[in-house]
Amino acid sequence: MSTHTELSQPWTHHSPFTTWVEIDLDAIVHNYRQVRELVGDSVKVLGVIKANAYGHGMVEVAQVLEGAGIDYLGVTRLEEGIELRAAGIAAPILVFSPPLPDQIESALCNRLTLTVDSVQLAEQISQTHLLLARDVSTTRVASSLHPPSPAPVHLKLDTGMGRLGFRCDEVAEAIQRIVELGGVRVEGVYTHFANAQERDASPALSQLHRFRAVVDSLAGAIPLIHCANSAATVRFPESHFGMVGVGNLLYGQNPVEKWNASLDLRNTFEWKARVVSVRHLRKGETVGYGSEWRAPHDCAIATLPVGFADGFGVEIAARAPSINGSLKRMAREVAQVFGVKRPSRWFRLGNHNLPTVGRIGMQQCSVLLPQGLAVEAGAVVTVPTRRLAVSSRVPRVFIPAQRRSGDESSRNSRKGARTQRRQTRRVKRRFVIVSPVAPATGLTVGTSPYPTSPAVG
Repeated sequence: MSTHTELSQPWTHHSPFTTWVEIDLDAIVHNYRQVRELVGDSVKVLGVIKANAYGHGMVEVAQVLEGAGIDYLGVTRLEEGIELRAAGIAAPILVFSPPLPDQIESALCNRLTLTVDSVQLAEQISQTHLLLARDVSTTRVASSLHPPSPAPVHLKLDTGMGRLGFRCDEVAEAIQRIVELGGVRVEGVYTHFANAQERDASPALSQLHRFRAVVDSLAGAIPLIHCANSAATVRFPESHFGMVGVGNLLYGQNPVEKWNASLDLRNTFEWKARVVSVRHLRKGETVGYGSEWRAPHDCAIATLPVGFADGFGVEIAARAPSINGSLKRMAREVAQVFGVKRPSRWFRLGNHNLPTVGRIGMQQCSVLLPQGLAVEAGAVVTVPTRRLAVSSRVPRVFIPAQRRSGDESSRNSRKGARTQRRQTRRVKRRFVIVSPVAPATGLTVGTSPYPTSPAVG
């Protein structure tokens, strides 16, 4: 079972961990407010917290965003939505992936808003909802499991992403059939950009044109229209419609900063580790498995408790293999060997970059120390990394959001304000330490310093 600990001492003193990730919840709230200021009060904001909130901690991020007045939350998988409900999150939650037939009942009972990409799926949701309503009325199930009536759904349009959704020339007929179903309410319609962050804006603008044509043909029949991701939110104000869905922006990353750096975003994620040993080598001595690295002269190395099992040195292969990609990787590696390009596997200590030497082990690696730099065991280094590559086994240390007076958004609900006050009272010290361990049941329920309620379904 996951546990959390609160420390009264500064984190760098008496730390129980040798490696951890610091999550700045205050920075996340700040970044949300930057987005809110950008889009204005007339546009809703959906906070994307899929993939464990991009490695930050889904439940903890959801709690501070709900307290700050977020309008909607978005996840990819049904089980993520159920986990949020188990943690007491009450905000609307949109599940981006269409549910499988055997998941619909759990989704409805947990009051999740579902994505629909076919008339057949809408019919299945309608049938399940009507059966649940009948069972509640005949007391076959507890009334607390009664899903919202009717069940809200968002229709997904494929305007160019190619993965999911109705084709634009099919959606009018589909909507006409879906709105006639009982137990289903078409609350929204949305699409997703494939190229909003690319230099060439024309593909994204073409998608926006196709989406707008469909929206115009609906003549206001569907209340919530949305399509903007983080890149489009910053780059294409005309894509805001009724709601924007932002992930990267919340976590301090502007994907189109080179073209528009107007937002004052703060870093939210920092992986750190402590030196566990410093060793002086003589010329010719080797380091690591395979003895691949040999000291070119007398030097010093430091050993760190970080390895590929933690996600260090692991590259995310998001693209299909190609000759062009292989050539780029080869060129990068050659440039690193000859010192033209800084190695991708390195650590940061103050103003110094510490390159790894030898193979990276499962949970250990070594770095070369600059001549004359005095380093002792216990020194804290920063680990540059792709956030999603960092293993969930690396503990997350949450720096809680601080309550402010007088600057809450006018859109905050009374419930959201109460949640924020409750969370602030719970955080009595600077750091909240969370050690995530997956339970044996297979459903990872996020650990939180705040009270939780049982899941439904």
